[in-house]
Amino acid sequence: MKRITIGNITRYIPINWNQLKKNELLELSRLGLQSPGEMQIKAEFFLYLTKLRILTGGDPNIVILADKVQKTYSVTHAQFTDMVNTLDFLFLSTEKVFTFKSNLTKNLIPFFNIIKLKYLGPAEALTNISFGEFIEAEKHYVNYLNKRKDADLNQLVATLYRPEVNEPKDQGDGRIPFNSETTESRAMIIKLLEYEIKFAILLFYEGCRLHLEKLFPKVFSGKANSSKKSKYGMADVVEGLCNDDPTKFIQIEASRLYIILHHLERRIIRADELNAKLKKR
Repeated sequence: MKRITIGNITRYIPINWNQLKKNELLELSRLGLQSPGEMQIKAEFFLYLTKLRILTGGDPNIVILADKVQKTYSVTHAQFTDMVNTLDFLFLSTEKVFTFKSNLTKNLIPFFNIIKLKYLGPAEALTNISFGEFIEAEKHYVNYLNKRKDADLNQLVATLYRPEVNEPKDQGDGRIPFNSETTESRAMIIKLLEYEIKFAILLFYEGCRLHLEKLFPKVFSGKANSSKKSKYGMADVVEGLCNDDPTKFIQIEASRLYIILHHLERRIIRADELNAKLKKR
């Protein structure tokens, strides 16, 4: 957290995504859905974090901030801009557009309730999801990015969030087992969920993807199967792992994501090392 002093008050501002609280993530989601632009989002989010507001009028070169008891604090525009830019970590910017750059791996939305039913989400950094669940989530995630259709976002959330089981068999996962056949029907219920919550879950998923890309760079570079890319943007690893044996598919799909990715990463590294040796001959 970064300490910011304004007059005689002190506020602490997060300096990375994992320092956000649930209410702060939801507020950021709300602002992002309004799409007012990067600077305005940063300014409004800064005011939300500090529990301050801007008073209008007066010297145009001075920003007057007020707290909840109407005590005021004066800063220059340059000082206010510097404070607001503390939140630059939230964005990946170009000259024309902005987009959030999420590296959030803490699940700040561990569960939600719809129609008296509790839905549980995945663990931090997606450590408890299966490989098949990840492939399904990727499909809906990429579709949403390309088409921006609510149905794809609903299906992404429906893949990751599933009803709680009374007696979980897996101690690391209290959700009902993943079954791609039930995703679409569950997505119809997810439509009722507040949009800022779904957008917050999207930001969490994006942060976890970035984390996975850093942990397993070879897999996500597309080298897992150089001859054939998946339609969803990552290598078509399933066929390679099955070695043309379809009976292995169910077992691989049910395996933990991190186990499969670790195996793939090592496999690609060994193949690269072998190719390098062959080139030297």
